[in-house]
Amino acid sequence: MLNSIIYPYIKRKKDSLKRRVDIRGDKIWMGPKPKPIDQSDLVIGDVLFCGSAESDKATTLIQNMTDGAYVHCGVYIGNGIVADIATSGARKIKFESFYENYSYLAIGRCPGISPPRQRAIIRYANLCIKNSVKYNWIGAILLPFYEYSYVKSQYRIALGKKYKEPTTYKKRLTKSRLFCSEFVVQCFKSCGYIMKSDPYSISHVCSPTWLAEENTFQLIGYMSSNGLLNVDDSDPFLGGCSYVLEKT
Repeated sequence: MLNSIIYPYIKRKKDSLKRRVDIRGDKIWMGPKPKPIDQSDLVIGDVLFCGSAESDKATTLIQNMTDGAYVHCGVYIGNGIVADIATSGARKIKFESFYENYSYLAIGRCPGISPPRQRAIIRYANLCIKNSVKYNWIGAILLPFYEYSYVKSQYRIALGKKYKEPTTYKKRLTKSRLFCSEFVVQCFKSCGYIMKSDPYSISHVCSPTWLAEENTFQLIGYMSSNGLLNVDDSDPFLGGCSYVLEKT
């Protein structure tokens, strides 16, 4: 019932609200056109947003819960290694093995990345692995509802109506369960890029697509075996400007 009725309904409602408050929709592209990049362009702390994946039960559920192009995300921690929270839990995985699971990657970068922040991200990722952090299935299942509630509050703000401000939860960074984008947000809270008290970057409310739509990270480029051909026209970083992609 969640997959066939409730999630599709919530996705339609969220999409409609995001367009009304200008989070999503056709925008004007500013700056250079997106370009294909490769592993040598990555730096520690880059966020890897993943396009569609090979279908299995877990991936199908995640795709149905997400109202955007991304089904997963992880953090590059250097030396050809990606840290993420897979359905099996916290892990380190070789970049090549991570990359081959998805149709393309969008690479986002923290504008204020620095060696101290990079070291903090690595420490946090290692801590999650040391503590055997598991996948937060309940949080992932509830994520569409949390995100819809947040977008609805933005819509009410735009209309000048009363709204309930998101609650800032004082969560320990060393949680025992996280889902993928929750892990990414916690990484950047641990390094100080995202303030722990920020009510608009609550880790359990942020999906991978949401992080891109909110411009939390700057797009560096795309990675795909087919250049830009595999990039989804609805990719959140494009803001409706898929025409800037040179798909040749």
